[in-house]
Amino acid sequence: MPGWLACDFRTRFVTGGFLEADGEVWDATGSLVAQSRQLALVPRG
Repeated sequence: MPGWLACDFRTRFVTGGFLEADGEVWDATGSLVAQSRQLALVPRG
């Protein structure tokens, strides 16, 4: 269905130089259409 998407991305854990990021994408009708989980290195700086 065309229309706006609502996205929610968050990081709950940052430890040992890594972070875990979770995401959800909801369509205009309120249906969950995608989920994601990513493990990434924390940038140095």
